[in-house]
Amino acid sequence: MLDLQWDFDEAKVAWFKQGEKKGERLGRDNAIINNLRSVIEAFNVSVEKAMDVLKIPKEEQSYYASKLNESVK
Repeated sequence: MLDLQWDFDEAKVAWFKQGEKKGERLGRDNAIINNLRSVIEAFNVSVEKAMDVLKIPKEEQSYYASKLNESVK
């Protein structure tokens, strides 16, 4: 017979860790979006140039460009 005993405390810790990771990602994304806006406005440069200035990796640039566009809508 299978033992399907559920450890509530273990599940709660896993849930909080998952939320913590999502919160960290959201915070990092918001900081990068705000920094992009600041560079674009202060130096009157394109999104691409602002990303280069902030040294955002090429493989992440399309992600942040879409997030920046979403935040403008």
